[in-house]
Amino acid sequence: MYQTITHYAAWPSLLKAGQVNEITVTATQRTFMFWEDKEYTVRINALFADVEDYHYAIHKTDLTVKGHKGILKFSHLFEGEGEYWIDISDDEKPLGSVHVYALQDDLYGLRPLKGDFHSHSYRSDGTEDPGMVASLFREYGYDFFVLTDHNRYYPGAELLDGYDGIPLGLHLIRGEEVHTPGSMVHLVHVGGTGSVAEIYVHDRPTYEKEYKAIEKELSDRIPAQYRARYAMAMWAADKIHSFGGIAVIAHPYWHHGGSHTYNITPEFLELLLNSGKFDAMEVGGGIGHIGINLTLARWQEWTAKGNAITIMGTSDIHGFNNRDFNTRYSVVFAKDNTTESILDALKAGLCVSVEGNNDPHLPEYRCYGSLRLVTYAQFLLNNYFTETRHIAEGEGPAMRRYLTGEENGELLSAMADRVDNYYRRYAGIDAPILPTDKMLERIEHWRDLQRNGPPTCSSYLLSGKKPHI
Repeated sequence: MYQTITHYAAWPSLLKAGQVNEITVTATQRTFMFWEDKEYTVRINALFADVEDYHYAIHKTDLTVKGHKGILKFSHLFEGEGEYWIDISDDEKPLGSVHVYALQDDLYGLRPLKGDFHSHSYRSDGTEDPGMVASLFREYGYDFFVLTDHNRYYPGAELLDGYDGIPLGLHLIRGEEVHTPGSMVHLVHVGGTGSVAEIYVHDRPTYEKEYKAIEKELSDRIPAQYRARYAMAMWAADKIHSFGGIAVIAHPYWHHGGSHTYNITPEFLELLLNSGKFDAMEVGGGIGHIGINLTLARWQEWTAKGNAITIMGTSDIHGFNNRDFNTRYSVVFAKDNTTESILDALKAGLCVSVEGNNDPHLPEYRCYGSLRLVTYAQFLLNNYFTETRHIAEGEGPAMRRYLTGEENGELLSAMADRVDNYYRRYAGIDAPILPTDKMLERIEHWRDLQRNGPPTCSSYLLSGKKPHI
């Protein structure tokens, strides 16, 4: 797997805007540890600074910082919210850069989470076992995911049962995809404690009685052609909420190959949005770029009228031998990685829909949401989530081996907190891990050998001797 190689890291990288923050810069490779008492230039650039000429970083702040025990430590007032680019140089020779992000109080302290709210397993029309689905999401750095098999809530219980008693870094949320009999409207139910689908699957008379009672009470503003299906959607949303779940309008511009017709007309979708019954709408999803374009345009028109609804990116993944996997997902800003906090974040609109590619050499992200959240999410995608994916990728195979009996759970237990621990250092909750005296002693030994050995390009940087190649 391709990985961006860096020389330095900043701790913390998530800061409080409007106040002085202390930053520790450490080397990500031992040979680049900072020299004792050597002076380095630290140049801080605010990406949203006001400049008259973009050729010159006139908005920079230069600090002179001495290396001590392999690190650099300095303090700086990060005045406004946004990304800051910090360049490090040695006698005008660039050494590397680190990136940090300053946040206002309402976002500072919320944990960024990568997740998927819509996926399928072999229990409905997917291709993989529920446990395999979970392991693949973790292997790609997801913090949570929701299994939403068609009209089936129980696969989530199967998933939880498979890992019962084993700590996981991946948070598992139960859900289902609801499509009530008699309607092409598909809804995703996220996080509730019971099943909506089991009601109409196992007790059809009660379902029909209840939705028809809703239909009788509908206003005349609902056209006759939509009244029954509108009542079905209201019934489903009410049931989802009664279980404490989130009701999501799924892929509103999806069409089946046989009908060549979208499942919801623009007029009907407008009625559903106006109902106020739905907590979110998918923008990304397994409907191809045409459907995503139309859904995005609908959301933009809706918000232009002064309305608001949370949008989310989802994969609607059915098979993982698919180049689309890990190209559509959500970034959620929650108090912690729990179902309750994630649902609260969705209700508050703290979600960004992400559509990207899987090109390891030229990754691209298109983020949809408010400008403020998109700006922050873009920073995280380029910096934080690239690291957490590599930290988590070993957990996926370990999860699979555990379910087949090849692992006893000890490895999973040992790995479960690794991303959490990285986040705590990244956000400044915990102190950074610093070089030990033994590490410093050993690297000094190897530096001496390089300085005193035959001159080469790299030793010239240390000794000043002319290199001989």
